[in-house]
Amino acid sequence: MSTKLSDSDFDNLKYAIEHDILDMSRITTDVEELKKAEVLEKHPFAIWQGKNGSWYTNVPCETSPDGRKKIKRSTKEKLEAALVKEYEEHIDIPTFGECFKMYQDYTLECGKVSKNTYDRKDNDYHRFIEGTGLDTSRIDRIREEDIMMFLDDVLNRFRGTIARKAFNNLKGIITGVFSYAKVYKRYTCIYVKELVSMYSPSSRQFKPKEFKEQVFNDDEVDMIISHILQHYWDSMRHVGLLFILFTGLRVGEACTLKLSDFVGDDKLHVQRTLSKAKGDDGKSHRIVSDFPKTESSNGIILLSNDAITVYKHMLELRKLNNESSDWFMAENGDYITDNKLDKALRALCEELNITVRSCHKLRKTYCSEMLEMGVSEKLVQEQMRHADISTTRNHYYFGTKVESEKREQINMISRLPMAN
Repeated sequence: MSTKLSDSDFDNLKYAIEHDILDMSRITTDVEELKKAEVLEKHPFAIWQGKNGSWYTNVPCETSPDGRKKIKRSTKEKLEAALVKEYEEHIDIPTFGECFKMYQDYTLECGKVSKNTYDRKDNDYHRFIEGTGLDTSRIDRIREEDIMMFLDDVLNRFRGTIARKAFNNLKGIITGVFSYAKVYKRYTCIYVKELVSMYSPSSRQFKPKEFKEQVFNDDEVDMIISHILQHYWDSMRHVGLLFILFTGLRVGEACTLKLSDFVGDDKLHVQRTLSKAKGDDGKSHRIVSDFPKTESSNGIILLSNDAITVYKHMLELRKLNNESSDWFMAENGDYITDNKLDKALRALCEELNITVRSCHKLRKTYCSEMLEMGVSEKLVQEQMRHADISTTRNHYYFGTKVESEKREQINMISRLPMAN
């Protein structure tokens, strides 16, 4: 449709859709009108109205002796719509699966996603979409009811075993593929963003959340701190665990910190992370991404007094170990990987005879402790670098109080005289 809409116009259209500036239903109507205009411009046969009031034209037909066939409709508008449909039948329109591959490659090449995200979407496609029929359906022939039935089928096939986050990631793939096909490739297809966003199944269909042991309780935190101070104060890995506990950093962010990321002694600029991506050999490799997990994750956080103490001690450990690498959490001239930190924490839990947990639970503990201590939600959100406060509340806030403290708090509200 370059004869009707310039490349710069399409660039503006892409920007508007990506930033939710325009009404997509209106855009769809406009694009359909442009497509009809292009078909009519290239249509080689005359369009006429018969004496009976009906409208006629010819279209190419390989099986007809004269290479054409006549079509008839009651109105000119219906005839033009039939023409568009007739020509679409002879256009090589890709399947959903083919569009997914183009969408994946495009988002990776232009830097919209990391290789880690690319691989995760690829795995989700093979797990949920491949072999369902949606993957082999032409993108222009998929209807809204097909999408709804597909999502219903996924929940039935994976009932009780699929996490809500994984399902939301799947919805993101569907939305992304259709948006890419419509806006970037200019294929005729439905716009699914609003449809998919409104699809909200019951929580009972998902894998139950594991509310227990999502964080370390107060007693466990005290045990971890005391044990590291007594036995591992000279270990960069173990002191690094304390730094994560006192900053709430993701383990991949902590691994890839550089000395230059510290702003004075009391602030820290988080601007990269450690990712996993499949290499040409098909194996997973760790790579340092020059941007953190999300756009909102790139930011400056304040360091508490505890974090500053640990930070200064880690600088001393670097001197003792003659570390010259710019990596802050360095060991033998290189950064300490996430699996090494997780392994250290798991071993520590076993030594203390407490439930074994990953480094991500240190981040959740940091968040939960701040909220329980009455730190403002806005500040907690800034320290966690969440784009939405609901993420902080719904996924990172768990009680850290031990049962005796909880019982003491609920007993503060007591009205029966015999209970006091």
